[in-house]
Amino acid sequence: MWVTKLLQVLLLQHVLLHLLLLPIAIPYAEGQKKRRNTLHEFKKSAKTTLINEDPLLKIKTKKMNTADQCANRCIRNKGLPFTCKAFVFDKARKRCLWFPFNSMSSGVKKEFGHEFDLYENKDYIRNCIIGKGGSYKGTVSITKSGIKCQPWNSMIPHEHSFLPSSYRGKDLQENYCRNPRGEEGGPWCFTSNPEVRYEVCDIPQCSEGK
Repeated sequence: MWVTKLLQVLLLQHVLLHLLLLPIAIPYAEGQKKRRNTLHEFKKSAKTTLINEDPLLKIKTKKMNTADQCANRCIRNKGLPFTCKAFVFDKARKRCLWFPFNSMSSGVKKEFGHEFDLYENKDYIRNCIIGKGGSYKGTVSITKSGIKCQPWNSMIPHEHSFLPSSYRGKDLQENYCRNPRGEEGGPWCFTSNPEVRYEVCDIPQCSEGK
C-alpha cells in the first residue's frame, strides 16, 4: 500500500511542476512565433544597386554572411556614422554596403548588377502613412491645401522650436511633412505662407501589408 501512496505523491508532484512551467512556456512559444523578420522592413529590388553622384555622401561597407545581418545593422544604425536608408547585399563577395540615401534621393540612380540585391527601408520610400504617421519619412512637402512647406531648420517665415537637433530620429529633413510628436492629425509642416503658420499634409493611409 505504501508503494501505491508513493506513486500517487510522485504523480501529484509531476502534475504541479507541469502547471508551474506552463504559463512560462506558452508566452515564450508565442513570442517566438510573433518575432518579425527585419528584412520585412525593407523593399527588395533584386539584381540592383545604387549609384550616387554626390561624393560628399559616404557609404559604409563590411563583410557579412547574410542580407538579414545587413538589415539588422541598418535598422539599428549600429556602427554607422549616418542614418541608414538603404543597403546593398553583394551576394558574390558576402559584403554589405550601407547608404545614407535611397533611390528617391537627389543625384542617385538605380543600376543593374547581377550579384547585388538592393534593400530600401520602407519608412523612407512610402507614399502613405501608418496610423498617425509618426514613422513617415517620405518626401511629400506640400500641405493639403497646396502650400509649400517651410524647411525645418529655417525660421522664415515662421519661428518655431521643431529643430532637427531637438527631435533626433524624427528625420526633420528639408521641408518634408513629418509628425514628430505623433499627433492625431498626421504629418504636417510649417508653411511658406506668412499667413498660415502650419497645416497638415494630405498623405493617404497605407493599405494592409505595406
